[in-house]
Amino acid sequence: MEMEHLSVIVDGRRYRTATYSHADSKRFCIAERTSKGTLITEFTDTGMPLNQVYLRSLDSDHKLLEYLSERANAVASFSKGEYKPVTPVAKCSACSAERIFRELDLLDPAEIGDVPVVPIFRCASCGTRHYALTKQYLKELVKSNPDLFSTEELKEMEVDQGSFIDSLNQYVIRIFASKKIKRLEYGDFDAKHI
Repeated sequence: MEMEHLSVIVDGRRYRTATYSHADSKRFCIAERTSKGTLITEFTDTGMPLNQVYLRSLDSDHKLLEYLSERANAVASFSKGEYKPVTPVAKCSACSAERIFRELDLLDPAEIGDVPVVPIFRCASCGTRHYALTKQYLKELVKSNPDLFSTEELKEMEVDQGSFIDSLNQYVIRIFASKKIKRLEYGDFDAKHI
């Protein structure tokens, strides 16, 4: 299989890849050199987060290349350019505006200390906050953070992954509902990719 060329735009402490193919979908990644490490977030081409990894390393370009080596059959090249914020293809659940942005894009990466476990977005029109969560994201969260779960929970996931992810999803929904943060709806991605 021939390697494709993958362009990575570098804007100070942020790196954004061009779109690449993986697991029957188009994706892109953002790596951010924060005050404590490197945050790598993978999105669909429509801006839906699929995975987020926080690494205790400030070597962001190498960490991004390591992450991509498992996902993209590509050779990456870095060039300076202006960072393009993540703008998901979604509507605000409160006002139906299509001007949604990722909250972390409002911060200089050096100001990012604590990273939310679930990505948060905000409507530019009315300010309503949304969380973005798919079952794929939850699977990756469990896989990369087993220490967040008890031995019994991990055994439950081994027995019936679908049921465990559904239960975890319902738990997260209740937490955000209590905080009055709405779910950002992207359509039927979960139905197609689980």
